[in-house]
Amino acid sequence: MVWEQNTPCVVMLTQFEEVLTNASGKTYVKEKSFRYLPQDPSDAPHAYGEFVVECLDRVALAPGLARRRLAVKRASAVALPDGEERASLAAAAATAAAETRFVEHIHFTAWPDFGCVSADDMKTLFLALDAMRTAAVDAKRGAPPLAALDGPPVLHCSAGIGRSGAFAAVALVQMQVEADRARDIDVLDIVTRLRNERPGMVQSVSQYEMIYDALAYTLGLER
Repeated sequence: MVWEQNTPCVVMLTQFEEVLTNASGKTYVKEKSFRYLPQDPSDAPHAYGEFVVECLDRVALAPGLARRRLAVKRASAVALPDGEERASLAAAAATAAAETRFVEHIHFTAWPDFGCVSADDMKTLFLALDAMRTAAVDAKRGAPPLAALDGPPVLHCSAGIGRSGAFAAVALVQMQVEADRARDIDVLDIVTRLRNERPGMVQSVSQYEMIYDALAYTLGLER
């Protein structure tokens, strides 16, 4: 999808694994996202189907927020003796002319599943928004290394509706504030439109209330 849509930036709103507590009070570790990228520049490039992903750089923007720069190369399919095909690192290395794209990966880990961004982490939330928008603007302006990637950002959490929906809603709220349309903001309408596109967006009452907290933060009216 990232390749097809010419996406310049991926925003990840979950950890790969999270520690949860069951009804009896016992803690356990649950996978929240497939590891679809190498996490550090020291990690070897990984092959995922026909694509090879390499982490070129990782910068901590704030506690709980990191930005990675990824190189994504589309590898040629390799015909095996039994007639099957697969993509591999060897294929990528052999295809020197294969197209490589550079994608920003914004990883915000300070947001618990089914929960909200705390007041202390609200600034970090807006840093993540700014990083996403900067990547998108740079791509549209043709600024290297994101030139020509003029597609939409990709947001994801674990289920793809709670944290992702709230993040999208906050982004829309911020855009309206910056357009001097704060008086016209209708959070219910924003969430309704998001849910018309993807059912379940903004998963809980607390996440809905957090959108108002984010609006207050944007206006300098923090509770």
